[in-house]
Amino acid sequence: EIRRYIGVSKEVRIPNEIAGIRVVSIGKQTFYKKGIKVLTLPTGLKVIKDEAFEFNELEEVNIPKLVKVIGNRSFANNNIEVLTLPDHVKSLGKWCFAMNKIKAVKIPGTVKEISYCSFYCNKLEELEIESGVVKIGSYAFGNNLLKEVRIPRSIKELEGKTFMYNPLERLTIHKSLIIDLDTSTKTKTETEPEHVETKIEYYE
Repeated sequence: EIRRYIGVSKEVRIPNEIAGIRVVSIGKQTFYKKGIKVLTLPTGLKVIKDEAFEFNELEEVNIPKLVKVIGNRSFANNNIEVLTLPDHVKSLGKWCFAMNKIKAVKIPGTVKEISYCSFYCNKLEELEIESGVVKIGSYAFGNNLLKEVRIPRSIKELEGKTFMYNPLERLTIHKSLIIDLDTSTKTKTETEPEHVETKIEYYE
């Protein structure tokens, strides 16, 4: 595990091995507030711990395919516009990609829970949630630009205000899912109130 970074480079390439030891984990706050603009992660990486890359200047993040855990606030407060998640990631922590500029994201079905505020305050216009996800936490996609969202049949719980502060026009869900209307949005943004009537559609 990498636990400390003392470099000053704005472009960081983390090697697959250091002194013959494979890099499989990035420790808590290891690259916190380092002004990093370009990041290359090692192919054998499996765990990214809390706040590992928070408060940097990253614009694009490609998570390696072996990563299973992305910790709380791990990439929060960057400038990320393009994000690629691997097909087998299992855990997305609270606020993990919050406060960025992500425009589109695909959540693989291996993620069982999309945690509280995971993608809060981005610029999401496109969202795909694969079958397999079971729960979406409060404000997980709050304060974005989503107009249409389809929730897969596998989802059993939408916590309150999941999609608050979006111009959400259509929410499509399975007929068995019981939701609180707070999961729909009534305002465009927190600072620019604009009434949006969300249409909820059900499928068999």
